[in-house]
Amino acid sequence: MIFDLQIRAQLENVGQIIPSDADDFEWNVMFKCSGCGEERDTFRVLSLSDTSTGKSGKGEAHLVETCHFCGRANTVVIMEKSGAIPYLEADSGSFKTLCSLDCRGLEPTKFKLGGGFRVSASNSKTVFDDVALADEEWTEYDATAKESLSIMEVESRFVKRK
Repeated sequence: MIFDLQIRAQLENVGQIIPSDADDFEWNVMFKCSGCGEERDTFRVLSLSDTSTGKSGKGEAHLVETCHFCGRANTVVIMEKSGAIPYLEADSGSFKTLCSLDCRGLEPTKFKLGGGFRVSASNSKTVFDDVALADEEWTEYDATAKESLSIMEVESRFVKRK
């Protein structure tokens, strides 16, 4: 089953938000087992650069684990181009997919924003690296354009693809 991680934010003078390094960006996701419904209370850190071989020995996944409750083997693969899709000024106020997860035996339930985002100003060439969105908002001043920038009301959700 494929799940799209979508975010929505209110942008002011921000041209785009994108992970600084798509390959090493850490996606902090909480999952529940789709077999028994057991939800672990810890976030899993997924990264395109970190893979493991599944129990069958066939193929690699970005998360391989066994449900502690029912014993089911589960995997998650971050789909290609995840993290390379920017959230643009034109997307402000709307949900947009940033990452897609191919989940076998797991269902994502929560996403925790962290650091590692690159933010570009909309009215200058100013770029801010390693921006943290853990507080679900960010403000800064662009000295080149002489204006404030803000990312506010950040929300996330997972949408199951049909």
